[in-house]
Amino acid sequence: MAVPRNSHHLPKPLVFKAHAGFSLIEVLVALLILGLVLGASSQLVGGALNTVSALEANTIGSWVALNQISIAQLNKASEGEATGETTMAGRTWYWRQTVKATPEAELLEITVEVSSKADNFEQRVAIERGFRLATP
Repeated sequence: MAVPRNSHHLPKPLVFKAHAGFSLIEVLVALLILGLVLGASSQLVGGALNTVSALEANTIGSWVALNQISIAQLNKASEGEATGETTMAGRTWYWRQTVKATPEAELLEITVEVSSKADNFEQRVAIERGFRLATP
């Protein structure tokens, strides 16, 4: 069998490309971008968790304060200051109650501050006010 003179019928030799993957610079740039995206998203998630925790403390603290106001109204608390602690939602809450006169002679104002730390009402989580009749 004779070899044809026309080389169009011969199989073409395999040619390997010189660029078969990513360069080191491309990989490093991709890792840098990935790191920046992950860092930013972790800060966002952390900030959201802090906000949720603060809102939860504020809500439960308000419930504690409103409960204490109701108790003061029912017990006809007299003017002065009282402190105490209560447990709600599996945590201990500290409250400070102040009962004082108002410009209206028939009303007393009840203010309750709530903190998650004992004797630290500078960083209170809630404050609520209510009133009661001053009649005995």
